[in-house]
Amino acid sequence: MSKGMTNGGRLRRWWYEFKAKPVPYPSDPGRAAAPYPQSRRDQRHAFAQCERYLLREIVDAGNWARHVNARGDLTFLAPWLIQPWRVHASLMDDTKGRGPTRSQMQAVVDWLANHGALRALGDEQRNELVRSGEDERAAQGRTGGSASDSPEYRARVEDMYRQWDRDSWEVIAVKMLHVYPHLADADQEWHDTAVRVEEA
Repeated sequence: MSKGMTNGGRLRRWWYEFKAKPVPYPSDPGRAAAPYPQSRRDQRHAFAQCERYLLREIVDAGNWARHVNARGDLTFLAPWLIQPWRVHASLMDDTKGRGPTRSQMQAVVDWLANHGALRALGDEQRNELVRSGEDERAAQGRTGGSASDSPEYRARVEDMYRQWDRDSWEVIAVKMLHVYPHLADADQEWHDTAVRVEEA
């Protein structure tokens, strides 16, 4: 006997854990209520990879908007935002460059936009986000990354940051919940949004 549990008790606990259904994460792909685009098997795999990474960003869209608005230098109130190119860069890092292409990531963005769940920002808003990001990095002394890097490398890094900001998309939470109803369980903010939708 161990810790007051019999062999039978340990066996029962193992059986319950073995039979328990795994609890899905909000970022698990393939859970949309909206129809997925028709595609080949290899395309479906790439789509699912991109969807997983985008969903992580979508869940956190409210936090990112608060971070951007806290800078206090925009002429508009930033809505919930995601940056697909930043997401793609993270995916490529995790897959050591063997992940889906940018066009495959864009296919997921376009699919969500077609369902009204994402909306492109206007040029002026994107330009403001680029400038705001530049100012924040300059104030923190991290323009272009590390000071020990070459000027050419730092210029490329800074250009990458600008591209991420320029590729910001607005998350339309109400429509996103139509595509992914399970986001209501992602966190309190998404839950509260879902409740407001139901009460409207």
